[in-house]
Amino acid sequence: MQEAFNDFMTMHFYGHTRADEGNFGNTKLSKQKVVGMLNSFASLQQMAFNIPQRISNVTVGLSSVAIESAAKGFFNAADVSAAIKEYLKYSPDRLFESGSTDQDNYISLWRDRFDISQDNGREFKRKKYGKSRFKRTANGGILYAGLTVGEDFLSTVTSIAVARNFKVKDAEGNVTNLYNAYEKAYKDPVNKSGAYLKLKDGYTKEDGSPITQEDEYRFSKVCAGLSFDLQGIYNLNDRSAMQQYAGGSLLIMYRKWIAPAMKRRYAGVHYDILRDEWEEGYWSTTGTFFLETIKSMKEDSESLLSAIRINWDKMTDYEKSNMKKAATEFAILMGTVIACAALNLLSIPDFGDDDEEREVTWIEKQFLYHALRLRNELGAQAPTPMMAQEAMKILKSPIAAMRPLAQAADTFNLLIPTNYIEKVKTGRYAGRTKAYKYFNDLPVIAMWKHINNFIDPTSSINYYKNPNF
Repeated sequence: MQEAFNDFMTMHFYGHTRADEGNFGNTKLSKQKVVGMLNSFASLQQMAFNIPQRISNVTVGLSSVAIESAAKGFFNAADVSAAIKEYLKYSPDRLFESGSTDQDNYISLWRDRFDISQDNGREFKRKKYGKSRFKRTANGGILYAGLTVGEDFLSTVTSIAVARNFKVKDAEGNVTNLYNAYEKAYKDPVNKSGAYLKLKDGYTKEDGSPITQEDEYRFSKVCAGLSFDLQGIYNLNDRSAMQQYAGGSLLIMYRKWIAPAMKRRYAGVHYDILRDEWEEGYWSTTGTFFLETIKSMKEDSESLLSAIRINWDKMTDYEKSNMKKAATEFAILMGTVIACAALNLLSIPDFGDDDEEREVTWIEKQFLYHALRLRNELGAQAPTPMMAQEAMKILKSPIAAMRPLAQAADTFNLLIPTNYIEKVKTGRYAGRTKAYKYFNDLPVIAMWKHINNFIDPTSSINYYKNPNF
């Protein structure tokens, strides 16, 4: 117990997020440093300039927000719509603030005030105040530009939507919400620098009591809990303990969302400390409901509709909201399946009277690709017949970092003369020489292929249609 406590203190209070596992054998190669380099290498090869990934992060996240809003718990569809408008309104100014150490944008200040990213101020340590704005912007991070846009968008929208349901009163006694309760102020009003948000004078909670730091802390943690459920856990303080070990960080790479997603859907009744409430996975609630319905039909000889009505009336409001979440996810998934089928028809060549092949437009390919990705993400999590197949596309590589490492090892195949003659028989390189395949799979070349896949997503579409492609 004491050892576990010490590990916790070391990780969370002293910022040591990696366990000291020593070196490989008698060498001076640190296990953690080698794994860190491997993860960085894999990230560079798979995430740099990966525009489709950025778009997918948003589309998948929005589907999660839509499922949550169906329950009308912390927010509803109207709240989400209003929050998106606020985010988009301030986005141009935030873009122009890139690299600035003195941000003045309301959304940026809102995120700082309530620690929406849950990094506990670590972002300030990465500002690199001693460097020019150009150097802070034009560095290696530009390769990953936009990678966190999805997370930034969804966590911000979620927080604003939740704030709209935190009712407060203004100085005149009119009811408004927490998002409207703050105004921009400056530590140096003369030069308008050191911007921050402060509570407007005279604003109170709906019952007239003051808005305290405890209320703000509670709001911040509710937003964090929702963000973890909807997107996964990416901040340092709340990351899983297995990530402090070399093997654990390799295994969980690109899969930090899986545990929260499964918990959100299939967990039994448990207490969520961040949101301060008891909760249950919505598919667990749905499964229990149908089991009870079948039981009622057998024991009480009730008709199906009668049994459904009886068991529905027995459910609590929370359980009913869980059922709505499950129904919404199923509806989105089925809608995506239908959309994929319809869009797939557009990708099939259409021969007319002149025997001219119909050209599939870039927009049609993009819609099909992202529909297939969304079907894959939701299909891997919802309990439908496609669950196993879609999950295998995500989990077929036990360690995500191994693929780029294997591709790097294939560099040596370029030194084998016969590879410039022998042809590849199947897959995306069918008909090409093996040397051509190995060259295009080089990590540096593969990094730039993300741009080509955005320009022409045909090969990506074929992958999600056929995981063996």
